[in-house]
Amino acid sequence: MKVHLKLALLIVILQLKVYGQQVKSLDDFIHFANQENPLIKENANLLKISQQQKELTAAQLRKPQINLTADYLFAPYFFNNKQFISVTQNPESNAYGYNINLSNGGLYATQLNIATPIFNSGIVNTYFQQNDLQNQLLGANLKAFINDLNKQITDQFVNAYQLQEQIRYQQKLILLLNDRKKIVSTLVEKGLFQQNDLLLLEIEINQKQLNIETSKIALYDAFNKLNNTCLISDTSIFELQKPIIKQKELLQTYNYEIKYRIDSLNILSQQSIQNLKYKPQLVLFGNTGLNATTTENIAHNIGMSAGLHLQVPIYDGKQKKITGQQNKLLIENLNFYKSQTTLQQRNNLIFLQKQILSTEKTIELFNSQIKSQEDLLKILQEKVIMGQISVTDFLNAIENYSNSSLDRIQSQTNLWSLVNQFNATNW
Repeated sequence: MKVHLKLALLIVILQLKVYGQQVKSLDDFIHFANQENPLIKENANLLKISQQQKELTAAQLRKPQINLTADYLFAPYFFNNKQFISVTQNPESNAYGYNINLSNGGLYATQLNIATPIFNSGIVNTYFQQNDLQNQLLGANLKAFINDLNKQITDQFVNAYQLQEQIRYQQKLILLLNDRKKIVSTLVEKGLFQQNDLLLLEIEINQKQLNIETSKIALYDAFNKLNNTCLISDTSIFELQKPIIKQKELLQTYNYEIKYRIDSLNILSQQSIQNLKYKPQLVLFGNTGLNATTTENIAHNIGMSAGLHLQVPIYDGKQKKITGQQNKLLIENLNFYKSQTTLQQRNNLIFLQKQILSTEKTIELFNSQIKSQEDLLKILQEKVIMGQISVTDFLNAIENYSNSSLDRIQSQTNLWSLVNQFNATNW
């Protein structure tokens, strides 16, 4: 008995070496993916850009716009006073050039200009509200993406864990069959069993080894998908911890409702932005500097000017009314889709709950069946040793036990997947 225990421990140690020295949990993969995913990083930058856009809006609509301009205008006359080209403020009537009242012969100007909108707090606040909605939408989209990403990682982890456990179980059966093989080999030498009984055991052992290699191929593919999703560069095959996936309490409100609310508010915000052009706009402007048409006495042409510019919209062909009707229809469309999503959400959660309960009952039945099969195997092992039953009968019992155990692993995997789907939907 001690020899068998040492052999079992040796196989477990070798198994750990195959899978790598580290043990990885589901939370490890999820945490790494949430730290490294480019879309999550991009969203953080988009939030910073959105905050900067708010500052940009304040700079454009609240702060004065200051600029410096410099102009020099050369407006000569041709064939004036028998000269081919000349600059004068008293051209002859037959000279060619711009009207003297328009050009004065030239322009010399250097001015510092200032313009600032006033009484526009309502306009600025409207843009700020739209910016806040964009931030909320970015946050809602990020949460939805993380929810989908974590669900995908969990599904892939569960699949890899299932393959890992199938390999371990096949190795456990090989250990059991090798132990029986030694006994049968001794009985064959004593003439109590036929040589074909020993061959049957060897064939079964080889089949289990073939199953292990097939499962390893699938396991490598599962790890590749899991690592790619999480952006893990390490290609080692780690030992995976048994996942802990608990079913969440049924929610009363869901995150998808937030997105519909934000989308509706965003339509109304767009309408508010469009309505800004119907508000009177008052701009205070002024300038100071040099402004002259001749160089004579130019030092005394330094001055300033200031004024107000008022714009009041009067009529635009009822555009405001038309866009309002369009936005109302867009909100109705959102409500249609929200109602459809609510119905689908309710149906999905109800049927997932039914599947979960049914799968839990299936696992309970498998546990009971496997317990009975294990008791039967203990009895049959003794009978094989005493030569009371054939190796074929024993192998048939082993096969039934193997199928039930693998089916239980599959059912447990299905249960985790269903709970994961339920949690991702109930969100």
